[in-house]
Amino acid sequence: MQASSYVNQVLSGLSSEDLSLLLPLEPVELRQGEPVMRAGRAVDQVLFPRTGVISLIVSMDETAVEVGMIGSEGILGSAATGGAGLAMNDATVQIAGMAYGVPRVRFVEALGRSKRLREEVARIDAGLLAQAQQAAACNASHSAQARVCRWLLELRDRCGSDVVPLTQGFLAHMVGVQRTTVTLVASKLQTAGIIRCRRGKVRILDGEKLENAACACYGRMRELRDSLRESLFSHSDLRVPPLVIGAGTTSVAERKISAS
Repeated sequence: MQASSYVNQVLSGLSSEDLSLLLPLEPVELRQGEPVMRAGRAVDQVLFPRTGVISLIVSMDETAVEVGMIGSEGILGSAATGGAGLAMNDATVQIAGMAYGVPRVRFVEALGRSKRLREEVARIDAGLLAQAQQAAACNASHSAQARVCRWLLELRDRCGSDVVPLTQGFLAHMVGVQRTTVTLVASKLQTAGIIRCRRGKVRILDGEKLENAACACYGRMRELRDSLRESLFSHSDLRVPPLVIGAGTTSVAERKISAS
């Protein structure tokens, strides 16, 4: 399925009555490389990605490591609904796309009135915690090549495409290794006919071989995502209509989701 065909799976799993508590949904443009949350700063809007991918990042001194990805299966900002409403992590748009935006105040009110929404948010937040835990174990235990392969597979799943727009420098940043390491890994994978790198894009040529080269973390996280997806659709009676990209669409920065 192409990425343009997706709607956000959390919204699609809600009943009409529960969804009405979040309306109106505002279309928000996600621009590649744009920060959409900064740790410790106020979150004004909760995002439901429709297309594109957002990375959750932990910064340490001069380095930063990705600890989670959010695509059309998830929500960004739901963890900031309590207390002062502050973001727990940095978040950056990894793959450009579109999202539905809901003001944080309205989202909190909807949580208080909808048991179903609370259940879905709890599942999504549990999935993000599992991602962070798996990423920590993966970074400590597995080779750079296995981690790069896992990361490419997870990104492909969320994009719905074998062509992923990214540079080796960005990939190194997300995986937490030196760029020279990623260059070496990419060269080996290209020689094996598994991927091809061209002008800021990576094309996956052989997904089966890429999965064989990845660590077991990918399979575990895929099973978890599939379980979450099944639970989200089990009571659904609604599909959110696709966004119309054009007039009225704002970027994340323009909506001031995070303090600048």
